[in-house]
This record gives sequence, structure tokens and C-alpha cells, in this order.
Amino acid sequence: MKKHKKHIFIFILSISLVFLCACSPQKKPTPQQEASQQDEDKPPKELEKLKESIEKIQKQLESIHEEKNKPLIAEEEKEDQSQQQNDGGSSQSKQDQSQSKDQQAQNSNPQEEQKKKEEEAKIKAEQENIKKFESLKKDVNELHSLWNSYEPKAVTAYAQSQTISGFETALNNLTKIIPQNNDFNALLSSIELSKYLSDFYSLYKTDIPPELDKYRFAVKKVNLLSEKERFDEAATTYKYLEDTWNASKPRLPKEVNTIMHKFEFALKDLKNAINAKSKTIVNAKCEMFITLTDELEKAIKEAKQKEEQK
Repeated sequence: MKKHKKHIFIFILSISLVFLCACSPQKKPTPQQEASQQDEDKPPKELEKLKESIEKIQKQLESIHEEKNKPLIAEEEKEDQSQQQNDGGSSQSKQDQSQSKDQQAQNSNPQEEQKKKEEEAKIKAEQENIKKFESLKKDVNELHSLWNSYEPKAVTAYAQSQTISGFETALNNLTKIIPQNNDFNALLSSIELSKYLSDFYSLYKTDIPPELDKYRFAVKKVNLLSEKERFDEAATTYKYLEDTWNASKPRLPKEVNTIMHKFEFALKDLKNAINAKSKTIVNAKCEMFITLTDELEKAIKEAKQKEEQK
């Protein structure tokens, strides 16, 4: 009987201890622990530096591409030279026939001068281009170093293997293209890098949805491809833009609904421009899309600030 009571007592004691442990208050994480967890969720500094370097290279290539597409001699200067030729022609009719040969020689000078200026401008532009691409080689080499610093963190954050390999392929392509001084292909390759960059940012908690950079990537690529009338490739990139938008818009705050409606109409207009194979209209629509994306980013930041103030 005593043994039986002893077993009951031990059983009751065990149950009591279990309940005491279960009911005991859990320790809240310290402010230091919370801050440490938030830092772990944020994009690492290695990724931030990688982004800054890519944006720097892309801006340099955009500048080179724009300069290359400009006329070597300003239209105003050509008009002045043309006017000089016309003035010379009218004055010739008023002069004596004995001076006509000399006047013809003078009239040919503006044309020769224009041709000479164009050749000089072309040589100067090519020399400046070579210097810029030499500088870009150093920046791209630095990009490899920054990628090597971030890659282990991308693996730790469970980045998809196709994202990592895609980034490396785009980086290697850019490295091969830069020595060729080909501004179009280099710019296209640098834009491709930003696509994978936004995939890396999606692994962390960010104030702004990483999809916004995907919109910018797609719009820039569509615009560049349309410039060379590669509309089939532009249509494929547009499909990526449309799919990304449809997948991400449910996660956007309701405060940006007005801009979202603008996006919907702008998407349709861009699609029509690509189907019409009008690079002028595509360029206009792409410029508008970049502005809309900037507006969207600003509106999201404001909505987040208001939410934090509540």
C-alpha cells in the first residue's frame, strides 16, 4: 500500500513539473537579438556593393551609346556651312566670267572643310571611346571580385542554382564584349546582369519590392532591342515584364492603386507598339514606363512610412 502511494506521489510530482515548465513565461529576445535578426534579413553589404558597381558600369555604357548615336557635327553647324555655299553661289553670278574658276574653287572649300571636320570628329570620338572602354575593363574586373565576395552569401541564402549560373554567364559575356568596344552588346549584357541582381534581392527583406528593378530591366532591354528592330526578342522580353507584373501586383499596397491602373494601360500600349514594330513609339512608351516605375517606388515608400507611423 505504501509503495502504491509512493508511485502516485511520484506521478503527481512529475505532472506538476511538466505543467510548471509549460506555464513558465518565455524570455523575450533582447533588443540586441532583435537587431541582429533584422540585420540577417537585410541584403548584405556585399550585394549592395555589387549593385552599385553594376549600376555604375551600366550608366557609363548608356552614356557611350548615346554619344555614339549623336551626329558627329551639329545640325546647326551644317546649316551654317550650307548657307555659306549658297551665298557663295549667288555672289558668283555677279562677278566677271574671268573670276568664275577661282570662285568655284572657293565654293568647294566649305564641302571639303565639312568633310575634314567630320573625319576629325570621328577620329576624336573613336579615341575617346577607346579610353572609356579601357576604364570599363578595370570596373568589370572589379565586378568579378565583388561577385566572388557575395557568391558564398547567395548560396547560404538558398539562391537558385540557375540564378547563380545565369549571373555568372552574363558577367562572363560582358567581360568578353568590353574589349571589342561594342557599346550596344556591352550595354545589353550589363542590363542582363540587373535581372539576376533583383532575384538575389528577393532572398532578403527590402523596403522596396525587388520586382521594380525587374520592370526596369525588362523595359530597358525592350527599348534597346527595338532600336535594332529586333522586335521578336523584344516581344519575348515584354512577356517576361507582363508575367512579372501579374505575379507581383497583388503584393503591392492598396495606396498605389492609381499608379497600378496606369501600369495596366501602359503595358497594353507597349505591347501594341512592339506588334506595330515602331521603334519610335516603343522608345516613347519605355521612357514613360521608367517614369511610372519611379513614381511607384516613391508611392510605396510613402505608404510604408505612413504604416510605420500608426
